[in-house]
Amino acid sequence: MNADVDLLRRAAQFLRTRAEATAPGPWIVVDPNEGTEYGPFFMVVNDAFLNPRDDDEVALELELHTGAQPDAYYVEAMHPPVAIALASVFDRFAWLGARDPDLLHRVGCDEVIAVARAILRKEAVSTDA
Repeated sequence: MNADVDLLRRAAQFLRTRAEATAPGPWIVVDPNEGTEYGPFFMVVNDAFLNPRDDDEVALELELHTGAQPDAYYVEAMHPPVAIALASVFDRFAWLGARDPDLLHRVGCDEVIAVARAILRKEAVSTDA
């Protein structure tokens, strides 16, 4: 099997496993201290936290220190539906690459492969000749 196809499939599975195991998204940033004398304090939460119900939905409450506003907004942006969408992209390119291994490079898929490597924390391989 083509190594790039395998990499894309592993990255897709990695993302799906992580996304399915976490609290459902979308996630949002809140500052429970907003408008108080205590100053900013950032939390990333989901709807189950803000609107609790009697079902088994998992509430997300991720507390971040005062200086972590950029971190909070990054975590918010990369909620589980983003991981599922990326996994679908990887699966599509893996499907194409399995049918024609050279196609991935002919259509300029090197960036997609680089993202898969980064997700799996693999060293990026230079595409320079």
